[in-house]
Amino acid sequence: MKSRNRIKSLMLILAVALAMAIPGPASAVQPPFSATIIITGDTTIYLGDTTTLTANWSTNAQDVTRYEWQVDGATQGVVSITGASAGSSTFDFTPTAVGDYEITFRIWHHVQTQRDASESVIVEVTEGVITADVDIKPDTLNIGSQGGENSVTCYIELHQGYDVADIDVSSIWLNSQVQAQSSPTAIGDYDGDGVPDLMVKFDRQAVEDILVVGDEVEITVTGALTDGTLFAGSDLITVIDP
Repeated sequence: MKSRNRIKSLMLILAVALAMAIPGPASAVQPPFSATIIITGDTTIYLGDTTTLTANWSTNAQDVTRYEWQVDGATQGVVSITGASAGSSTFDFTPTAVGDYEITFRIWHHVQTQRDASESVIVEVTEGVITADVDIKPDTLNIGSQGGENSVTCYIELHQGYDVADIDVSSIWLNSQVQAQSSPTAIGDYDGDGVPDLMVKFDRQAVEDILVVGDEVEITVTGALTDGTLFAGSDLITVIDP
């Protein structure tokens, strides 16, 4: 009898040992997080322009719940989404100063750690050339006539957001060859359209020396504002030599 009890005890111990040795169902293990982010858009723009950047992203997990755009590390607003493994986002960037800006797109899980990815691009902002409305007088320039030294007049209008009072008169050139006279100058509304214009004058003989005879001769006037912003505008006149 004792022998049987001893055998039962040994069998029980063996069964317990085997149960402990057999592993249970394996617990789910998340793979390492990986993501691909591609940012597209114009990364070289002029001051005052807007560039639209697009971020297309995908991951190996269905657990992205947040994303954001950043400009030089400053968030532009966090967006919450239902857990996703891929998506797309756009960002309109309008710089306020010349320089290089680091634009970053970031995705992450709001709770889990090590579920985070980001990608950055550099947007280069340079001085642009704004368009000016230019009106050259006279409309017909007679090379053979005897005009005064300041008898070629130019009226310059700038588009909304810019002030003709900020134009540096010494920076104004006609066809990059004739500089505007320092005086007389005046701010008014020559064409009566409600938009202020700057009147400057050019030496007539200097202008005649660089123009060719023609029915539609293009004259381009360029210059700069006191903050360095460049402008350019063109007009067509008739040049005759009877």
